Amino acid sequence: LRNFGGRIRLVLVTGAPIAPSILRFTRAVFSCPVLEGYGCTETCGPVSASVAGDLNGSHVGAPWPHAEIKLTDVPDMGLVAARDNRGEICVRSTSCISGYYKNPEMTAKLKDKDGWLHTGDEGCLKVVDRCKNIFKLAQGEYIAPEKLELVYQQSALISQIFVDGDAHSTFPVALVVPEVEPLFKALSNHSPKSPHETIVIAQNKPSLEDICADPRAKKLVMADLKSLSEAANFMGFEKVKNIKLIAEPFSIDNSMLTPTQKVARPAVRKRYAEELINLYQEHIAV
Repeated sequence: LRNFGGRIRLVLVTGAPIAPSILRFTRAVFSCPVLEGYGCTETCGPVSASVAGDLNGSHVGAPWPHAEIKLTDVPDMGLVAARDNRGEICVRSTSCISGYYKNPEMTAKLKDKDGWLHTGDEGCLKVVDRCKNIFKLAQGEYIAPEKLELVYQQSALISQIFVDGDAHSTFPVALVVPEVEPLFKALSNHSPKSPHETIVIAQNKPSLEDICADPRAKKLVMADLKSLSEAANFMGFEKVKNIKLIAEPFSIDNSMLTPTQKVARPAVRKRYAEELINLYQEHIAV
């Protein structure tokens, strides 16, 4: 707080969802309103935001005066807006872009004939996730991966996490980029239980690749994820059942992150296709 000169009067959170617990903590630390807004690149900024007196922390507020917002059905997901109070968020506003430059095909997908911009986000203006990110498991349950990642990201052992699911499986799996220092410290405090699960933690710190290959590191991270999922009251089908520790962080340079610092899901899924398949097979074989 001192680094900001003690003069903070308002904080606006946009770009990604924020957990209610973190929202409450931030409000307490800065002693000022912390508002959560919603918008996207194509709306040229926020189209809704919570208000200073609203301490709920589970939604992104009401539409701003310049914006109209509605929910539409998502047939592929079996969502009927009038019945479920959930659907794809559509926006009509003077701030919305007129279209993509010299790309009429993409523009036609973005905006309908009545001028509604289809954001691709699913919510009720409690934003759940991107429609294209949500996946269906074998028994019919839908998973919103960013919701799970937001909780799992609270682990001190995790730097980045990518949760994925498959229509032929009954559980999600994850790729995890670990936090080196906390995980190394945790490993140092856990002596190997057998010669078969060991790397020697010598005076010289092992490389991140060595840590990722250590079975004990995987067990420590899995245990932390389990605790977080239980604390967040995840349903059984929402709990990650297997993980792969990877040494290469997701970044814009390796195309694993978008320019807005979000995980580029198709790129990660393509890059680690074999590893993801193995995660499902390993769990089923256990």
